[in-house]
Amino acid sequence: MIAFSALVVMDTHLTDAKIEAFLENQQHNQTLSELGKYQKEERRRLCKGMYHIVTYTAKGTRSEARHGYVEIEGYMVPDIFVCLFYRDEAVVFLTRSNLWGDDGYWPSLEVVLPEKRGAPLTVKEKIKGWRISQDVPSNLPGDWVFVKWKNGSACVSAKKLKNFAETMDLPTITREGTERPLRKLLRD
Repeated sequence: MIAFSALVVMDTHLTDAKIEAFLENQQHNQTLSELGKYQKEERRRLCKGMYHIVTYTAKGTRSEARHGYVEIEGYMVPDIFVCLFYRDEAVVFLTRSNLWGDDGYWPSLEVVLPEKRGAPLTVKEKIKGWRISQDVPSNLPGDWVFVKWKNGSACVSAKKLKNFAETMDLPTITREGTERPLRKLLRD
């Protein structure tokens, strides 16, 4: 019985190691379809065209962590926005400081669109697909996303969100908030 338990524990660690290796080697806008090979994911529709996806590491242990991702119109939103608002749904980005807890994008009732309305979007901005602004344009279409990052915000067409993220080249937000990554602390 002891040998069987050791095998089960060893297999769990191998699985966690595979997951960690996979996560460390992925680009921030990689889809989760391949991640599904390593762990079960939960997918929940927040609104038309927007899904919240949750994955786990160390599930069922004291170190269980949940990782939140957001997909908008088929595009996996990279870890670059502190919050975003789409079709009356808002999400915020959380960073963990412990091995357990939540990180990534999570639905929030506290995030609301800025009340101040700015100048209407121009034809040129509609074609481009975004406007960098603190204000929400008075004619903001329903399928545009309001995004905030550390030093700015913008309104972006959901269809142009990928192009916007690549063009702006915003820094990735870390999901683990310690000075050294939590995964490395475990190995020390």
